[in-house]
Amino acid sequence: MKMRNKLLLLSLISILGATGCSNSQEDNTLTYNQTMTEKDTDLEETLETIIASEESFVEEVVDPKTETMELINSGLIQKVYYATKDVNINIPSYLSDSGMEENITLPKLECFEVYDQVDDICLVKTNEYIGYVSTTDLEELLGTFVVVDISSQEVKLYCDNEIILTAPVVTGKPNTPSDQGIFEMYNISGPRYLIGPNYKSYVDTMMKYNGGEGLHDAEYHQHEDGFQHGWRDPSEFGGETYLTDGSHGCINMLHEDAMTVKEYVEIGTKVLVKQ
Repeated sequence: MKMRNKLLLLSLISILGATGCSNSQEDNTLTYNQTMTEKDTDLEETLETIIASEESFVEEVVDPKTETMELINSGLIQKVYYATKDVNINIPSYLSDSGMEENITLPKLECFEVYDQVDDICLVKTNEYIGYVSTTDLEELLGTFVVVDISSQEVKLYCDNEIILTAPVVTGKPNTPSDQGIFEMYNISGPRYLIGPNYKSYVDTMMKYNGGEGLHDAEYHQHEDGFQHGWRDPSEFGGETYLTDGSHGCINMLHEDAMTVKEYVEIGTKVLVKQ
């Protein structure tokens, strides 16, 4: 038994004191010793039980940041929502870089991966934040859908809340930006030429969701059919390419990534394009 517990035991014994009923000093001494032995045993057993319970309780208390990050790192997304209007995300102090609680307003169309939910409050992850939001102004994305993030120049393909693909892209340049919103694919074609002002480019697939805008391959390669496909070097995808050499609004993709998306989508598949 640890010293601090021995001291506690002795303190308890001294408080309780001795009891006895014998008329003789010898009997009183014997009774006292027996009583103290019994008390010592009972108290020690009681203290051992209390200490074991305390140690068990301590083991069960998990640091909130550790518990939260275990949920996030599990990759088990329960739902995916997008914001129908500007929403507030609460970042508790244990998740904040500043060590202080933060409340940040995120814009309409922001996408939230949900890792836990109690009533209408969700633990969520975005490309920038981990925190808590209310479902009041959120709408769920179901089944298979695509999320294009202009700020991070990234596309994610989801299927039943599992991330199938995360890939770099090139979106519209500043004077011909990719339209933001929630859309549905209405035409999937290819191989074909993409023809516009001062360009004629051959691609393997075009997946339209908003007028002439769509997701398509744009990576340069010599195809077995003899055509030169695409026009971009792989190093151009992602980053800041779109600021100086972006598209006319379409989502340019690496060849393999575009073909992966084509395997999963169909007419009516949702496409969320956000800043």
